[in-house]
Amino acid sequence: MSLSRSPEKTQIRVNAALDMIGVADDPLKVRFATAYAIGYIDALHDERSITVDGAELYRQDAFARRRERLACFGVTLDHDEP
Repeated sequence: MSLSRSPEKTQIRVNAALDMIGVADDPLKVRFATAYAIGYIDALHDERSITVDGAELYRQDAFARRRERLACFGVTLDHDEP
């Protein structure tokens, strides 16, 4: 999934960004955390630290976490897009 010299550090940092979604304490913060995570993932892909496939898997994870966290607040999405 990772092309960087330190794939472990990249994985830890991506996981930290994704974990922020799960601890956000209101729907707006969930959306901000998701946007941050997606932006970080895109930046890693742009600098070729992760592959296209890896970036897509991380994005899907972020959207799934967003959906689950928003459901905790009683918010449902009509579509699962950014």
